[in-house]
Amino acid sequence: MSTEVVNAEVKAIEQAAGPNDGRLYLLGAAAGLVLGLIAVYLFVRAADEKIDTARHVKTGEVIKLAIGVITLLRQVASLPTGS
Repeated sequence: MSTEVVNAEVKAIEQAAGPNDGRLYLLGAAAGLVLGLIAVYLFVRAADEKIDTARHVKTGEVIKLAIGVITLLRQVASLPTGS
């Protein structure tokens, strides 16, 4: 393959994906990691304050949390469109 063909393919991929998509994925992954670590820290700290009780989480609480996370993700997904 000639370099012209390779350059044309690279430009086509960049136009389809966008030049900053890799950075956005990396930023999103880093933000998710940091928020996840903070959430675990807060959960463990709250559980340690209640030493006499076990660290059981009720199913209803997990469902409420899952619905909240899905709602948050839908809001983030709608940011570029403004709807």
